[in-house]
Amino acid sequence: MKILRRLRIKNMAIDSINHKAAIVFIYFILMVVFENCNSQNLCPPCPASPSVNPNITFKLVDNGTGQNLFFGSQAKYNLSQIHVHHIIDGRPDTAYLIVDSVNQDFNLNIATVHNVDTIQFQIASQTPDIFLFYTSSPNRCCPLIKKLDRVSFDNVAVYPASGSSTIIQIKK
Repeated sequence: MKILRRLRIKNMAIDSINHKAAIVFIYFILMVVFENCNSQNLCPPCPASPSVNPNITFKLVDNGTGQNLFFGSQAKYNLSQIHVHHIIDGRPDTAYLIVDSVNQDFNLNIATVHNVDTIQFQIASQTPDIFLFYTSSPNRCCPLIKKLDRVSFDNVAVYPASGSSTIIQIKK
């Protein structure tokens, strides 16, 4: 009987140790799982480049008359007089200016490099104007995908535009 009682006490001690080991093991597994949830290991693959770069559509109009500076019978400038550069680390690089002659506007599209990207926009021999594109990365998994937060033109906010129009009127 004493031997049987000792075996029961010993088995209870072993069961208690196994129970504690199981709790520690489960705790360890949960820590590993939650750590992986916070890392980028569980993120889906990111595209090699964004499907749509930050961009704005705008019209350049005369400050006094409101006439379009590049389209129509009153146009002051030719499209060939536009020079656009994305300034990256102090050096001019490519900026994509899409001319829409049907709607008589421009779309400026940039591949962002920084959270604030500078675009130099020059008409003929005038002093260059500066667009600043402010972007952020809303997706922690794909930091190269940028969201356009705001745009300024010569230190004046032009996007988000006030009103409902998605085409920005820039007076020059």
